[in-house]
Amino acid sequence: MTSRRLFLLGVSALALSACSSTGRSRLADGKVVIQVDEPWATWYAAKTDEPYPVPAVDLRRIPQQFWRQEVDYVSSYAPGSIVVSTAERYLYLIQPNDRALRYG
Repeated sequence: MTSRRLFLLGVSALALSACSSTGRSRLADGKVVIQVDEPWATWYAAKTDEPYPVPAVDLRRIPQQFWRQEVDYVSSYAPGSIVVSTAERYLYLIQPNDRALRYG
């Protein structure tokens, strides 16, 4: 479980490294408000109950095309394999039944 969270942290950091800083909408206490429908909110929320806490991802800074998505992916790779498409700039985590989780 920890390795999956570290993987998601790494992918999130990679995606955020290409973003430029913009103004943020903050509440008086300094918290950022993000309106996101489920299940996106839980996928990118802060993970504070882990040995290494992971901060929340500000989804306003990442184009929706690069959010995690489940897509059709027909290949000969075994489920659990990771495929990086440098031309498309996507990473695919192969799932059973010709499906994959796509990260940008």
